[in-house]
Amino acid sequence: MEPTNPTNSKAPKILAAFIIFVIAVVGVYFWQQREINDLQSRNDGLLSQLEESKKTIAQSSQSHKSNKGVEVTIYSPKNNSIITTPLVVVGQVPGSWSFEAQFPVQLKDSEGNVLGETSAKLQGDWMTDELVPFIATLEFKAPSSQTGTLTLQKDNPSGLTKNDDSLTVPVKF
Repeated sequence: MEPTNPTNSKAPKILAAFIIFVIAVVGVYFWQQREINDLQSRNDGLLSQLEESKKTIAQSSQSHKSNKGVEVTIYSPKNNSIITTPLVVVGQVPGSWSFEAQFPVQLKDSEGNVLGETSAKLQGDWMTDELVPFIATLEFKAPSSQTGTLTLQKDNPSGLTKNDDSLTVPVKF
């Protein structure tokens, strides 16, 4: 009897294991490529939706200049729009308009009576001069007059008048 060569009997097993390994690697690769393509197509769809949303927002916003010429964007309320309580004020102001991510908002009737006050809260980094989104919710009692003003005030913790700035939006009740 001839002695069996152990390497010859292992060779087909090693070759079979190698082929199975290669098939598995190729299978995983193609499966991952399909997943990547699916994610990419979903991402492209979301990006196009985002661009459409940005266009819609840009069309619905109103750019204003403050008393000192600072650009402020207000999405809601629009000039002379009819408002109800609670009033939600949404827009963008320079981060420097706030102190610790807040600035005062005040609603007055046509006689100058204060109907409500609140603080708008910035929704991003307030330590910048760039425009930062903000939101404020203001509760008020319905006045006897038909018109009023919404005032956004730059927060001025120093109290120095040279640092004051504001923007007024006409509203209707």
